[in-house]
Amino acid sequence: MEITLSHRGVCVSDIARSAIFYEGALDFAPAADAATPAGTLFDPGAGHPGSASQARLLRNPQRVALELLRFQRPAASGPRVRRPNNQFGLTHLAFYVESISAVAERVRRCGGQVFEHTRARYPEGGAEMMYCTDPDGTRIELMQMAGAIPRFSHSGVCVREVARAQRFYDALGFAEAENYDLQHHSAWLDVINELDHVKLRAQMVRAAAGDTLELLHFTSPAAFGPTTVQPFNRYGLTHLAFLTDDLEAAASRVVANGGTILHTDPVCRNDARRLFCSDPDGVRLVLLRRAAPAHFERQQS
Repeated sequence: MEITLSHRGVCVSDIARSAIFYEGALDFAPAADAATPAGTLFDPGAGHPGSASQARLLRNPQRVALELLRFQRPAASGPRVRRPNNQFGLTHLAFYVESISAVAERVRRCGGQVFEHTRARYPEGGAEMMYCTDPDGTRIELMQMAGAIPRFSHSGVCVREVARAQRFYDALGFAEAENYDLQHHSAWLDVINELDHVKLRAQMVRAAAGDTLELLHFTSPAAFGPTTVQPFNRYGLTHLAFLTDDLEAAASRVVANGGTILHTDPVCRNDARRLFCSDPDGVRLVLLRRAAPAHFERQQS
């Protein structure tokens, strides 16, 4: 059985505005493999009578996919500001860029916000970093390093235990990659994270196709927040979606490695085409049956 990452989901307040942002600032484009016209309304018809949403799939030149979701009924909720990096769950999207300053200007022009005070340099790694956000407050990390090809780098996940999260994602095809044990680097970590006395470990895990997750464990300040699945219609990063040819086998892997199958959901439900579940830290995952028309399922996730 093969499991591969399909896309990352982002809940937004205005799909057209968010598309302008990701296309203009970060080189995404409408997905050529979208079977249904972008922006088409659909009614999941499950769990929440009269629910309605919009979805649009974007890809960048490396074929990294983002699904923009706008919930009309029930309406999206939650703060549209950057969440703390030490809050459990999906934290940010990271990109290597040729020039932080040049891309930051594109971010501003396309409706995002730039936080110049977070600009910091990791001396040992030779990298410079800065945070900005999309129009709805989703964290975007810009990274500049000599010799690095401009590209999408990784998605960040704040976890309770690295070893447990690593075992879970290993079962979904992610192998151990770079490890950064940053217990004595608060001089620059405090700046980029907007926190005090930061100590953390960042364990990268990578799939065969190159998709990368950054598992973040904060020693100081301690991570906080719920480790249960948050509402699908909450602004910001909402889920990771995976394609598989065997939903039942994939679900068994999820449960065997500490994840949970979500049997009820106020917006969505499981069926023969898709399965909603979570990792051990409450990050929502959507398993999509590969044999079905791919974008039809992605739209309804």
